Amino acid sequence: MIKPLSALLAVALIAAAPPPVADDKPDDVVRVLHDQDVEVATIGYRLVTANAALCRQQIRESGVMVGTLAQYDAPYRTSAARVLGMTAAPTVALVVPGSPADRAGIKAGDVLIAAGATRFAAFPPKSARASFAPVAAAMAALDSALAGGNTDLTLQRGGQPIVIALAGEVACRARFDVAGDDLNATQTNSIWINVSPRLIDFAANSDGLAAVMAHELAHDVLGHRKGEGGTQRTKELQADRLMPWLMVRAGYDPAAAPALWRRFKAMPFEGFLADGSHPGWRERIAVVDAERARIAAIASRGGTIVPPDDLKPRQMLR
Repeated sequence: MIKPLSALLAVALIAAAPPPVADDKPDDVVRVLHDQDVEVATIGYRLVTANAALCRQQIRESGVMVGTLAQYDAPYRTSAARVLGMTAAPTVALVVPGSPADRAGIKAGDVLIAAGATRFAAFPPKSARASFAPVAAAMAALDSALAGGNTDLTLQRGGQPIVIALAGEVACRARFDVAGDDLNATQTNSIWINVSPRLIDFAANSDGLAAVMAHELAHDVLGHRKGEGGTQRTKELQADRLMPWLMVRAGYDPAAAPALWRRFKAMPFEGFLADGSHPGWRERIAVVDAERARIAAIASRGGTIVPPDDLKPRQMLR
């Protein structure tokens, strides 16, 4: 979650933020960003754990999201320290409710010292601009420590060291972050999927945001970001088809997807959304509604909600 608060907007795990206006108070801006982080982290956790069996690559997800002062632009570091307890060392930014970290008793503001024999490095800010690198490094170290399923996490809380046994739940190798300033969500070349703050606001509710995030996760499940054949238009339609299956498996209402797409349809988009490289909104809504009908039919029979063969990763078809 980078917080370059000088950018147009603000996961609040690692994000870009809206430019403060004259009335914005740094503490209030930090709180708003944190609320976005919590929402994205919670939805993301549910999506990646509920759909782990569909994913080609998996990790152990604990529900911990790490932050550091370096991920904030300089004018907001004092507020991040005061409001969120951020430090130069990797610090627990949030804990997803109901996750293994939550059940283990890890709390926001805990400072990470070591995971097993691996010590976490501190990253004092080196410039006035925000940097995501320290967060990515700390989360990668935690993922590595949890690769075997669990680790002993050494924390500092209230100035005192404590050791907590932390387990990880099997999850898709994908993690959501609030970043960017356009009304979209995009994949990166790593584990991270960026969701813009503008899109979080546009989605209006958790089901709508889950639709956007499930669409991006669908690209990952289908191997699209690995450059596996097909036009962008075809890939978008495949992701739209898989999206409602991922949503239902994670406990979200897929009816939010066509509703959100209709709102997008009413907006005066330009560029790639109008150049023919992506399917039209009417077609996208139609394929989502078709899959929703298939899901409803399975649910009415009491069946297991598993996507059709053409939307399953290859390893599930062997």
